[in-house]
Amino acid sequence: MDEVLDELQEKVQEPPRDWLNRAIAITLAIFAAIMTLAKIVDDNIVQEIIADNQQWVDAWLWYQASSIKEHLFEVQSDQVRLLAGRNGANGAQWQWRLNDYTRQRAKYRQRKQQTQRWAQQWRKRLEVLNTKDDWFDRGDALFGMSFSFLAISALTRRKWLYGVAVVLGLIATAMA
Repeated sequence: MDEVLDELQEKVQEPPRDWLNRAIAITLAIFAAIMTLAKIVDDNIVQEIIADNQQWVDAWLWYQASSIKEHLFEVQSDQVRLLAGRNGANGAQWQWRLNDYTRQRAKYRQRKQQTQRWAQQWRKRLEVLNTKDDWFDRGDALFGMSFSFLAISALTRRKWLYGVAVVLGLIATAMA
């Protein structure tokens, strides 16, 4: 009985040194390092998305503000025309006011168009960043699956599970 216990104790203290366990350990370490680096890049992309989203929102707020100002100068122009027609007052004074309001309307119309182009550029950039972020998220999921298959492979000693884990890890690496 003591011989059996001694033999079991030796096996527990000294794990088997076969190629599968070493391969699993090395593969896990490599994939974990790649996943860590990919996570850093992914976090940077998320920070860019947050900053760019704020720029996009700001651009549309500028667009709305310019639209409101353009509309206000349009209303003021209409009021000046009505007052000038009713009062029959000095036409040059009213015309000067109308010209000023027309310039202001044109200024805000141009600013609105520029801001709209700017917002559309930010939106396109956001779409590209979101697509990149989605790829990194899929890669993270595949790394997690790969780690699970590596663990199961170590427990069951199934080489084909190790192969599945490696394939998933390589696909995840390509996505990162």
